[in-house]
Amino acid sequence: MSSERLYLFDTTLRDGAQTPGIEFSLEDKIAVTKLLEELGVDYIEGGYPGANVVDDQFFAEKRTQKATFTAFGMTKRAGRSVGNDPGVQAVIHSKAEAVCFVGKSWDKQVRVALEISPKENLDNLQESITAGIEAGKEVLVDCEHFFDGYKQNPDYALSFVRTALDALKDKLAVRGSSCVEQPAVQPVKKRKK
Repeated sequence: MSSERLYLFDTTLRDGAQTPGIEFSLEDKIAVTKLLEELGVDYIEGGYPGANVVDDQFFAEKRTQKATFTAFGMTKRAGRSVGNDPGVQAVIHSKAEAVCFVGKSWDKQVRVALEISPKENLDNLQESITAGIEAGKEVLVDCEHFFDGYKQNPDYALSFVRTALDALKDKLAVRGSSCVEQPAVQPVKKRKK
């Protein structure tokens, strides 16, 4: 039997809260967390400390018994040190055991949305990861726009992944958030008997 394992990472309490008409109270977040733990989810991303009052309250104490309580946040902003970035500081000083930093892995998004150079984006990623590790957190990285970025500029998308892996030496969450195109999925063919 293989020693490899698939870990379940749930984003209901953050991504789900972006659905029109959904607004979680503190009590809702606590109840959903308990349900996700009962399902056996390994990582529960509870939201973004520093984004709103409910998330600040939610991350004021550890909310999981078995699952890894995870805070979401962006990599540090350009022109600021990690120590002077309120977003990064809120995430790494929360009661979460793990942090998931989202960073743009498509160079077009880096230039257009962040208005910084691709190299500065990689530096911001590395510095954010280092800050999380130094704060004693398990750090994960969400490679935002990875699939679109890989299609347009595979060298940069992969340099983002390499930068994260070099800094992490651990887990990396690669997903196609905000993707225009999802990767093609090949249909499963039945084996001939």
